[in-house]
Amino acid sequence: MLLLALKNLIQERTKLFISIGGIAAVLVLILVINGVIAGMEGQITAYIDKSQADIWVMQKGVSNMHMANTRMPLRLRRSIAQLKGVKDVSAILYINGMVKVSNRKFFSYVVGFNPNEAAGGPWRLGAGKKNIKNNEVILDATLARNNNLKIGDKVEVLGKELTIAGLSEGTFSMANTVTFLNRRQLANIIKLPGVASYFLVSIKSNIKADTVSREIENKFPGVNVVGREKLVANDRRLIRQMGIDIINAMSLIAFIIGIIVLGLSVYTLTVDKSRDYGILKAVGINIRQLYKIVFLQAFISVAMGLVVGLAISTRIGSKNCCTPFVETACNL
Repeated sequence: MLLLALKNLIQERTKLFISIGGIAAVLVLILVINGVIAGMEGQITAYIDKSQADIWVMQKGVSNMHMANTRMPLRLRRSIAQLKGVKDVSAILYINGMVKVSNRKFFSYVVGFNPNEAAGGPWRLGAGKKNIKNNEVILDATLARNNNLKIGDKVEVLGKELTIAGLSEGTFSMANTVTFLNRRQLANIIKLPGVASYFLVSIKSNIKADTVSREIENKFPGVNVVGREKLVANDRRLIRQMGIDIINAMSLIAFIIGIIVLGLSVYTLTVDKSRDYGILKAVGINIRQLYKIVFLQAFISVAMGLVVGLAISTRIGSKNCCTPFVETACNL
């Protein structure tokens, strides 16, 4: 049966190639869709991933950073720093906002940090300085290149004109960028002096993070403490939920297209071979065996299409310097 199915496919090479190509294209489409989302998730949570904090302290009731709003007294930083087991505490002010460049607006995570504190600022600079003053800003390097901006140029952040003093690397995604201001400057812009959004806490090497987390939550009832890895997972889950309907719809459409392509290929091949099947039935092959031949032809077509699709996806993944099938668009 298998040899007969293979022979039928080889004899109809054009239909076989169409079937394989259609299935491969559908597979690549599904993998790229999921790769784009996975890559975007990775870039959106890059700030948390690259932070030097073991745990994040935020307002009670908040457990993520993406699209979140958390406000706490800045004076808590000193109190948290005095706890046993705490190595260092950095405070950031965070808000979702717009960066205006030549009448074009770009959505951005705007982070206010203190350059004298250990964490909170850009993890890698492509140019310029990290120790920015009140009237300066660190802009994403990709955003700057795309808009022909350089150190010393002016941009508008949250309605305030600032001078580009640094260009950060790894802070760009299709959804947003990360823009860094001096924390005092951002507090003045949004009129929230003496306020922090998150405290980034580093733990001493001989102390468990869970122990310090419980102590902070017990001593300061109005806060929530989340580990870095859990915070990343919370944000990625939220991002995935926001785009899950689109992902499911596009994946379903691609799957339906694949079924249609496969069905048409098998149907036309079966019709073309109907005379041969009639002869086989006349010589003693029953209807169940004929169905088995048709099924084997479909199975072989799908298997070959999957192999081709996976090979193409691997190629795409390697060219984008990401894990194949998963993060094909992480550097977009």
